[in-house]
Amino acid sequence: KKMTSTHVFGVLDMTFLYIREEADVLNGFNLRYIPPSSHTVSSPSSPLKPTTASSTKRPDTSSESPKRNESTSPSRKRPAEVIKAIRLGNNSISNVQVIYHTFSTNLDASKILWIDLSFNNISAIDEEMSKTFPNITTIYLHANKISRLQELKKFSLFKNLRSLTLYGNPVEEHKHYRNFVLYYCPTIVQFDMSPVTKTELGKMEVWSQTFRKKLNPEEEDY
Repeated sequence: KKMTSTHVFGVLDMTFLYIREEADVLNGFNLRYIPPSSHTVSSPSSPLKPTTASSTKRPDTSSESPKRNESTSPSRKRPAEVIKAIRLGNNSISNVQVIYHTFSTNLDASKILWIDLSFNNISAIDEEMSKTFPNITTIYLHANKISRLQELKKFSLFKNLRSLTLYGNPVEEHKHYRNFVLYYCPTIVQFDMSPVTKTELGKMEVWSQTFRKKLNPEEEDY
């Protein structure tokens, strides 16, 4: 069966499109994106007024000039849709670089606040992602193939990041996984769908003094 979804204003839904390469991203964009020029609605005619005794009398129009037919008034444009969220989950993306060109050239990528890349085959995060989407606050990357703990340091480049999901990646099995993310992403308030608590942050501070030098031998001052 063909899967359909209700369009949500401000959200570009490109899920379940078998996206793998950059060309697939562009094809999916052209398929799912509704350009501003098509966001039109017919101008309403004059609102109906309730009938009253005085309104039933035939008006004297002998001295009036002909009026334009209200029903032929042109369509007016709705406010242009600003895309703030992109859903790319449940595809076959293995390299996040394939998404940059389409969105940076066809949208104002600085307006993107939320991106869902869950259920793909991503094993590495490209540093260019934080430059392409500089104001991202929410990233969903659960159910991918990230396995290296050091790869998670790149999320520190997202200066406005508030919510992140990484569960279902092999790296989740690392014993330092959660502390590592909280240390390098001090702005997040929700991680793996769970709120970041003050108690947890306190434990992370203790952890950072004990393990960070071992995990990051290149850092002299810790």
